[in-house]
Amino acid sequence: DPGGLDTQKPRDEPSQRSLVLTFRSVFVRTAQLDCPNDEDFLAKLFGVRQAFNHLLKSPEAKAEFVSVGQDVMTSFLKVAGKDPKDFYTPFNDLMTFVEDPSNWLLMEEELKERGVAELSFYDIVLDFTLMDAFDDLDRLPLTIQNVLQNRWLTNGMKESALRAGIWTMIKAKKSMLKHSAGFMMKFYSVSEVTTPVLAWSFLGSNTVLVEKSR
Repeated sequence: DPGGLDTQKPRDEPSQRSLVLTFRSVFVRTAQLDCPNDEDFLAKLFGVRQAFNHLLKSPEAKAEFVSVGQDVMTSFLKVAGKDPKDFYTPFNDLMTFVEDPSNWLLMEEELKERGVAELSFYDIVLDFTLMDAFDDLDRLPLTIQNVLQNRWLTNGMKESALRAGIWTMIKAKKSMLKHSAGFMMKFYSVSEVTTPVLAWSFLGSNTVLVEKSR
């Protein structure tokens, strides 16, 4: 279940074995999340997964998460001067795909190929979507970095170069997908709209957008 639903009764605290299994199946972000050590990160991750598993058993909670996510992204797009309509169609298409149980096996196959440990809210939304996006910002091509650091170029030129570079990277990723109508294709269609705006909010000079990203 993409909501991370688990039929097993949650335990009060993780066992040593559960921590070891978690360590083997997750990208450890001890430093990034300011945890004192790997064991502390894994214990907290265990708790976060259990909490979301319980919370997302509620259809109302699921609907609220979708609504808030859409509202937050719409707000970013409006501040950046973009038309949110370009976001609604691919986002709704992605949500329709995720909510259909017949797509879950394909979704699991695609995500596990990309190192996603399990179909939970943390692993898909927080780790794969958000934190992995921050990792991508640290790995921008040198050409884009040079453009962003060129003080002779206008902000408009820098934003256009960043957007074009991101679109090129996403287009290349799309071209390598095995499933033309799978989760990753729909995810990248959303990313084509959202990633340039989010990247500019962290790397650009739009003070309102930068402040909102914080």
